[in-house]
Amino acid sequence: MIKKFLITLLLILILISLLIFFLIDKILVNKFISNIENNLNINIELIETHEVNIIPNLSLFIQFDVDNKINNFFIKKAELNIFQNYNNEPTKFIFKLGSAKINKLIIENLISSGEINEYNLRYFLNDDYSHNLISKFKTQPEGYIYYDLSHEEEKSLQFINLIINQLNVPKIYKKSSTLAYSLLTEKTYFTSKIRIDDRLILLDSFKSQKNNFQINGEGEYDLSNKTVDLKITINEKEEEIIGIKIKGNAENPNIKIISSDNSINFNFNLNDFNDLLEGSFDNILKNLISSE
Repeated sequence: MIKKFLITLLLILILISLLIFFLIDKILVNKFISNIENNLNINIELIETHEVNIIPNLSLFIQFDVDNKINNFFIKKAELNIFQNYNNEPTKFIFKLGSAKINKLIIENLISSGEINEYNLRYFLNDDYSHNLISKFKTQPEGYIYYDLSHEEEKSLQFINLIINQLNVPKIYKKSSTLAYSLLTEKTYFTSKIRIDDRLILLDSFKSQKNNFQINGEGEYDLSNKTVDLKITINEKEEEIIGIKIKGNAENPNIKIISSDNSINFNFNLNDFNDLLEGSFDNILKNLISSE
């Protein structure tokens, strides 16, 4: 009698495991990918067939590329490994990225580990459900960032930096020019801490080092209102020299840039940036020379 009971229990467990495997492998994964493609207007191409395992833990491993040619956004050689142990601990994940390109901005060799604390399962069941699949999670991305500049653009930046450092302008202009040149023409390592809390993406910290300068950032992005609130500080040897605040509608936020000596004091909207710079590097140089 006990033997029959154990055999029956084993069969039930096997059937439940197969059902879970089928639901995850054939339904939830495909639904998840389809929803992301539709919501973000991107195309996800699986490099290899995804792997789903139920032993020794429930896990999903997927390799993929992403492209959105309209917005010039590409991801190459991405890997996502999600695993849930059979206990009360949060779901863990590891995300690796070969490279990502957003216009001229490139992120390379990114690795991000973290944990997922809460899911919205209605995401899979209702196509009209507007909330995110993941409502609470935290991660710590780190990697390298740089800009894809042409040879001519690099030479122009080098020339501008050389000219600015020869002008009789406040030192903060020369320091800013040197830092900007390094950030735009060299790879820069960064670390960060990010949380998602329902409709908020919270940047708890962003840290990067370039020569004697430290760049720190924190802030939040509201997914519901599509508003951003960021604070960035640039320090030289632990002393703040420039503060940047970015706030408002994400498509056209207000930007304030103030140096510690107040010689730099800009207040503008992102869409007015070209007007602020008066159209070209030549005009920037003319303005600096005229103010010398």
